[in-house]
Amino acid sequence: MFSRKIKQGVAFLCIIQLSAPLAGFAEASSAQGFNIGNLNISPFVSASYMYDSNIYSSKDEREDSIYTVNPGVNIAYHGNEWGVMGDAWYGYDYYQKYRESDASRYGERLSFYRDSNAGWRFLVGQGYLNSSQNDSILDGGQGVWRDRYQVDGNVLLGYTFSERLAATLTGFYTYYDYQKNAQEFPAPLYGWYEVALGLEVSRKITEKSNLLLNLSSQYYESQADDISNVSSKSMGYSAQVGVGSRLTERIRYRIMAGANAMDVAETEFLLGASYSVDISWVMARQWAMTLAGSSYFQPSEYTVAQTKQVYAGSWGLTYKPFVKLTAGLDLAYRREDNLTLDGYEKPGEREDYANDQVSARLRANYALHRYVSIFSTVEGIRNISEARDRDYDRVRITLGLSFRY
Repeated sequence: MFSRKIKQGVAFLCIIQLSAPLAGFAEASSAQGFNIGNLNISPFVSASYMYDSNIYSSKDEREDSIYTVNPGVNIAYHGNEWGVMGDAWYGYDYYQKYRESDASRYGERLSFYRDSNAGWRFLVGQGYLNSSQNDSILDGGQGVWRDRYQVDGNVLLGYTFSERLAATLTGFYTYYDYQKNAQEFPAPLYGWYEVALGLEVSRKITEKSNLLLNLSSQYYESQADDISNVSSKSMGYSAQVGVGSRLTERIRYRIMAGANAMDVAETEFLLGASYSVDISWVMARQWAMTLAGSSYFQPSEYTVAQTKQVYAGSWGLTYKPFVKLTAGLDLAYRREDNLTLDGYEKPGEREDYANDQVSARLRANYALHRYVSIFSTVEGIRNISEARDRDYDRVRITLGLSFRY
């Protein structure tokens, strides 16, 4: 299934929990890699060809063929009630026509967990990404195809007081830095960093469901070093209530609703409705489905030190007709209401404007051998914006070969 980003205080805990039913649906990976005691190491490399109809995501459509090589490694160490998981990868994109777009991509992620029979659970993790690709909203991205750095960290501390009551404290740190390349992208984008804290309380109401209460706050600081008449600092707040499933074999769900607010640039206080939905369902031996969605405020990439409200939703269906073949369909929608404070609008642009993006993807993976598989994807993107020169269409077709030990 596809991954997704949910701007809530316990997002990564939900993703870990919701992945469990689908892990059973997919072919077991325990045979992958080699073991050194409790340490499992699984190296991989893939090579692919991609046709991209609009490499710069603009009205001035430029198509190209891209050849990519992508080596990496996954590691996992499981001790007694604790463990470490991580991965590192590198990618190189070779453009056939627009050679100035040739680029390296790389990233890593590492996490540590500790469980206790006394009811405690601890998680800490960090990640780094340097990339110009993989920003599809189908994969939880912003839908902003631009060279960028991203650094993030998270920590979770949970305690089960009783069979009916549990609480979880979470913390996040995220830093986005969009690269300014005037040759490829005349208009700059503005990154930001975010520090977030959250508390969630879970109360058992039936044998298979919990009542949930989630409270969180976020501090944002935008990259506003090129202006002096507006603050770069903003604060966000969120409160949600909902229900979530207890451990079940085939269905997991988490449905939350509430309100969020943002004190933008220490100038204007905005209030909006919020929701967070995660559902996974293994419908039969060959079929599985996920549904995810969320809404939240975050800083604007296009207007310095301003904000936008995001409404996002995605749906995925996976079909596994036999052991060697896995196919799927993913759909995603993301709406951004860009909100500019009075007096700070950019000349020639609307004060407030909306941006809608729709994306669809067909995917298939066929295992040629225990260590070798062939994969293919077809993805279509449609971006509709009230701002100038931001409407575009994009089609990406990929065919590749993957080797994993």
